[in-house]
Amino acid sequence: MKMQFKVDYADGKTVEVAAGPKDFVAFERQYQQPVTVFGESKALHFEWLYYLAWSVLHRTGQESAGFDEFLDRVADVEPVNEETPAAADDPSNPVPSVSSSAN
Repeated sequence: MKMQFKVDYADGKTVEVAAGPKDFVAFERQYQQPVTVFGESKALHFEWLYYLAWSVLHRTGQESAGFDEFLDRVADVEPVNEETPAAADDPSNPVPSVSSSAN
């Protein structure tokens, strides 16, 4: 299972990353929440979305900044696939949109 994200930086740089097992465990340790909360729209916090994307970037050496500094430099993070852990467990469960971009 993977979750892919598009990360837009304030300086115009865009990268795509895929979260995997190490990132999911880091998230669960940080927030004491199962990563399946991404399938529960009423429980989703944007901090969690940004943290998971930062975790991938930090782990892979693409982002040397700490999480709070990353937040100062990032413009947006959005999922680019629909395969969240909850969706993988229950295909009838629709995945909520967590994009903060205006249409």
